[in-house]
Amino acid sequence: MKHSFHETLKQFYETNKQGLFTYALSLTRDASAAEDAVQTAVFSILKRTRLPRDLRPYVFRAVRNAAIDMRRKDTAQEGIFIEENGNSCNPLDTRMLNQCLEQLPDEQRETVVMKAVVGLTFSEISRLHKKPINTVTSRYRRAIEKMRSLIGDNNV
Repeated sequence: MKHSFHETLKQFYETNKQGLFTYALSLTRDASAAEDAVQTAVFSILKRTRLPRDLRPYVFRAVRNAAIDMRRKDTAQEGIFIEENGNSCNPLDTRMLNQCLEQLPDEQRETVVMKAVVGLTFSEISRLHKKPINTVTSRYRRAIEKMRSLIGDNNV
């Protein structure tokens, strides 16, 4: 049975809501703004007459655009990047990860969150950012190298 437009989007959202939120949070650095960005993006997609062929990168790009708009409106830079929910990291590891992410340039931080936290492929990230895949993989590699050096500097 073929899913309807709304059923498909609902299923996608249920499967990806934590990743969408985490990604928005990495951009806005504010939990409330991140939630708003995700809601804004999903609402804008609901206004369409049909879903895009490549839904996953499209939705993440919509969240990115909404989050960037929110960040421009609100210059407060509070919040954390990764939720401390106990399922993925202990709080100490989470704080260390957040500190490392904060020290990365925006493009590198976004790429790490999208790849390592959200689970997007390099190809999906490439399409989302409209950048060559070599650029995306290079950003990721440089970010990981920088994070390793930061963790090494902190003797962790």
